[in-house]
Amino acid sequence: MLALADRPACAEPTARVVGRIIGAAPKEVAGAKVVLVRFKLDTQGVPQGVPVQTQAADGQGRYEFKQVPVDPRAVYKLGAAIADRLVSSDPFTFPEGKRLVQLDLHVPGLVSDPAGLHFKQALLAFEPAVGAVLVTEVLHVGNPTANVIDVANAPLELNLPAGATDLEMVRQDQEGADHTLLGQKLLVYGRIHPGETTIVFHYRVGAALGTMRADMRYPYPVDELLVLAPQGSLTLVSEQLSPGQPRKLEGASYDVWTSRQVQAQHTVALRAQGIPLRQELFLIPLLGFFAVMAGVVLWFIRRRMREAPDSGPDRGPLRA
Repeated sequence: MLALADRPACAEPTARVVGRIIGAAPKEVAGAKVVLVRFKLDTQGVPQGVPVQTQAADGQGRYEFKQVPVDPRAVYKLGAAIADRLVSSDPFTFPEGKRLVQLDLHVPGLVSDPAGLHFKQALLAFEPAVGAVLVTEVLHVGNPTANVIDVANAPLELNLPAGATDLEMVRQDQEGADHTLLGQKLLVYGRIHPGETTIVFHYRVGAALGTMRADMRYPYPVDELLVLAPQGSLTLVSEQLSPGQPRKLEGASYDVWTSRQVQAQHTVALRAQGIPLRQELFLIPLLGFFAVMAGVVLWFIRRRMREAPDSGPDRGPLRA
């Protein structure tokens, strides 16, 4: 037995974390790797996660982490991959003087019914180009249920404006994400977990004589529809959108138009004006001028020919 003088003067406190994986079949949880991660702020104030321990769950989904170093300046989180589904706990800390935390991991059910899905926000960023508008759509999909909604067999159908081209998918947060383009519909596949999922894509819509028209329609209700354009670059006309206060994003100023509580499949018609014209359009008046002048010259020549004296034999010989 160590004497008091032989003990460390400042031993780091440790604790235990115990719990179960709930909501999955025994064959799915047996041997599943559960990771305990510690998060601390770095010198820039950004949280950085470091795995502390990894434990395998038993046949009943039970796990236990022993001798976990307790850092009062950190938060902890549990995570695991169960049957190709990622599950995690809420962040937690060790209350002062408490050396045991009981925390279960709940595996959300997998369903194909999209009931409850909605768009927390649909953001359209318009960037005027010559003869067109470059559109970036940022969709924040909300899943308020406790289930993972599988849209692999019944994908999200996102309507693109008529004439949209050059589609490029930028970001898909959903598990097993994929997409395809069918006519003017963007079909989005994957599994949408509880909480918020972000989908970002952009495309190009042509303009006629400086005006772009678009009908926006979404398959689920939209809490907020937000349209942004560089300040002073465009004029937006829509009966469903109202001008908002200009915003600054990453140092740039944007004009804002908004609409709230847009119903599913409701069409929001908008018209963007002030788009730069293609250079060849400036030739149209000039070509018209030349066409008119050519007609006048032709008419003048024909008239002179009709008025010219007849030089036939009954007029007598020409004189020098």
